[in-house]
Amino acid sequence: MPRSVDIGRTAVPRGLRASGGDVAEAPVDAAASAALESASASANPLENPDAPCAGSPGKSASPSAERLACGDGGRGAATALAPSWAPICVVLALQVCERMAFYAMSGSLKPYLNRQLGHSASSAASMNSVCTMLSFLWCLPGGLLADVFGRYGVIVAMAALLVTGHALVAMSTLPGDQVQPSGTYFRQTQLAGMYLFGSLVLVPLGSGGIKPSICNFGAEQIGDATAAQKESRRKFFSYFYMANNLGALLAFGLLVNVTTGGLPGLGVPVQDGYFVAYLFAATSLAVAVAAFLGGTRWYRLLPGGGIESFRTIVASIRHSAGRGACVRARLCVVGWLAMPMFFAATFLAAAWPDASPRGHGSQAGHRFANAFEAACAAPDVTAPAMWAGGPGGGAARRLQATDVALGAGSMLDYVALVLGLVSCVCLVVAHLDNRWIKPLPASRGTTFTVAEVRKGLATMPFLIVINVAFGMPVHSVNAAMPSQGCQMNTMVGGSQMNGVFFRLFNGLSVVVFTPVFEAALLPALGRVQGSPIRAGQKLVAGMLLGALGNAAAAALEMRRRA
Repeated sequence: MPRSVDIGRTAVPRGLRASGGDVAEAPVDAAASAALESASASANPLENPDAPCAGSPGKSASPSAERLACGDGGRGAATALAPSWAPICVVLALQVCERMAFYAMSGSLKPYLNRQLGHSASSAASMNSVCTMLSFLWCLPGGLLADVFGRYGVIVAMAALLVTGHALVAMSTLPGDQVQPSGTYFRQTQLAGMYLFGSLVLVPLGSGGIKPSICNFGAEQIGDATAAQKESRRKFFSYFYMANNLGALLAFGLLVNVTTGGLPGLGVPVQDGYFVAYLFAATSLAVAVAAFLGGTRWYRLLPGGGIESFRTIVASIRHSAGRGACVRARLCVVGWLAMPMFFAATFLAAAWPDASPRGHGSQAGHRFANAFEAACAAPDVTAPAMWAGGPGGGAARRLQATDVALGAGSMLDYVALVLGLVSCVCLVVAHLDNRWIKPLPASRGTTFTVAEVRKGLATMPFLIVINVAFGMPVHSVNAAMPSQGCQMNTMVGGSQMNGVFFRLFNGLSVVVFTPVFEAALLPALGRVQGSPIRAGQKLVAGMLLGALGNAAAAALEMRRRA
């Protein structure tokens, strides 16, 4: 097996993983995963049953030894007879259901905490942010576990946590018959701890733990020995991203609306909306997990590569940044130390019980910034006539800077911003040139060379710059733009549309246009320029379009405030 794989002009040593995809991150993760996984086995028994696996004894060895070397646990015959895309379809189905369940819960977490459990608006929004942050924070431990135990075992364990978490969330939202004076249901209040445990502990842990494994596990089933396999693998990453967005589309287009409005036409009253939507999501995920387990005999199961690479990188930085170290070495240490501090500050800023906005009215502890946000809180509430041309028109639509109190949580936001900038700048500068990294003493006994460590860390500037540059405009679709929509006149059929509803168009565009790009547009552009469209060209085009979208939103916001 090759010890490293080039990404442009850099290389990643074996064992170094990339996290799985999400709605706002897949272009970078897909490209990184494709490059990282090209270091896997040189032949795929799914495509060519007669070819030995990478690292296998070859034709001269016994069949049982070859099957064990292939990592299929002795199931070589069953694996060889399986259609190549059968395990891929199971992986994609699991990803669709996992994303659908996660976004259905996270998309309705804030209104449930605010309106059903009586939390303030700021507290509910903070917990929603914590849920998302934890799901990303658990990616690193999940990747390390996959390196130790193998991806298949980690996927099964994390999937079990996800099913349990979503089941607890669903059971805790069954309203019962006893209504409290505040309008909330007594049973839901009593089971608030179960809801928080499922939504803030089990679901983020399972979601973050499965991210680094499931995408790469699917790519392993294809192989990269032939040109056809490499092309199939490239398409798989695009379709995996599409699966992410298909799950988001189902969540934001259907389930989130069911949570707050029910399905009266199908006999689901409003008060049962959360329970029915969450139960559907949990059941779908459980079925997908069962299908994944049922397809085990098809899979190419590779053992974990171990965490020697991780340990070697940490030891190399410590050894090289000691007494008399150069400026780049010290910047590296500052950058890596600032990163956990950034996460901690972000967590505290999100969880801090800050003052709620002062504005127009309240509902179950929620204080609205303006009249349209009040109408945006529920799909069946008709907005008052306080819009352009109505009484108080422009004033009702403007959220002034003085409307929101600046508290400790807001100050922590600025602290987190500074720590994040320091971490990113230091790591980019430090790892643009890694010649300062020294070889470890022979007593360390590592099998990794200093060249491999340098090449692995050389990917940091690329990953940081691309993820930050692409992540900022895309995350505005998930955070700023829904809030912006809630303060605008988005009346449809006499009702103010919920700002979260508009997030479904992000997933819809990916689901619709990914097949078009893969089948028609990208090949046509490749013929025009005389060579296939490169990953770097796709990244630049995506970032430019993201910037253009945010510029349009900024212009609209300036017009709204005028």
